Amino acid sequence: MEGRDAKGEKLGRDELTAEALTQLVAGSDTMSTSMCALLFHCIQTPGVKEKLQRELIEALPELDSIPDYNSVKRLP
Repeated sequence: MEGRDAKGEKLGRDELTAEALTQLVAGSDTMSTSMCALLFHCIQTPGVKEKLQRELIEALPELDSIPDYNSVKRLP
């Protein structure tokens, strides 16, 4: 809400909304492209999928739902 233009003047609500949407769209596009590349290379590289599955099963043996961030942040 404290955003300012090149002249140092506060941005209006419409300008702030446009900036926020631009950041949201740009971030989601970059993230989706990165995730697609990551998954593609994991699947194409022999043994990676199995190693990942083994690591998850060992670290989260009682997994019956999607793990939260705290559950997975320490995975090697």
